[in-house]
Amino acid sequence: MSQKLNSPLGLTTTLFTGLMLLGSVGEAIARPAQLQTLPAQPVEAVQPAQAQLENPTRLQTPTQPEEPVQPVQVQFDSPLQLQATYSIVGNWSGLMHSAGDDVGAYLELNIPAGGATATWQHMGSEYVNGQWVDAVLADGTLTKTVQGDQITLTLHGYYGKTLELQGSFQDSGQRITGDVVGQTLVFGLTRM
Repeated sequence: MSQKLNSPLGLTTTLFTGLMLLGSVGEAIARPAQLQTLPAQPVEAVQPAQAQLENPTRLQTPTQPEEPVQPVQVQFDSPLQLQATYSIVGNWSGLMHSAGDDVGAYLELNIPAGGATATWQHMGSEYVNGQWVDAVLADGTLTKTVQGDQITLTLHGYYGKTLELQGSFQDSGQRITGDVVGQTLVFGLTRM
């Protein structure tokens, strides 16, 4: 509450004595009360038992009629969720392999910004002219779906099949890990 006190010298002082919290979510309402002191005159002492308020829970000012206070109830349709958004745009590389195995297919993904076509490549080695050389063993296009930190990558034309990889961002968006749908395969990709 805010109280204004006029001193015998004509000075006005405002005191803040707190806020009354009302309602289910703590709606704060401050109601000012104005008190005026009279010039210094002898005053009869008032005993604590004699001092009473008519309605101790509400103070009224002449400019503010008494109104019933209704509690405020706030409802949310769904729980508040805060998430960082990460971009899938860029070049990614990593392994797709059986769970518990470290030998697998090495993949490279190129996911451009905008509506340009995203591509995948299965990288490996071929024996050419008596030596092993790095080579693209298979390649194709991919489609992506990102919802929050959940990602679905669909590799089209993966050896005549379509593979769906479902995973999520890890390490502040620098890695994607997950499973291959319908397979006993897992994958891990790192931003290049």
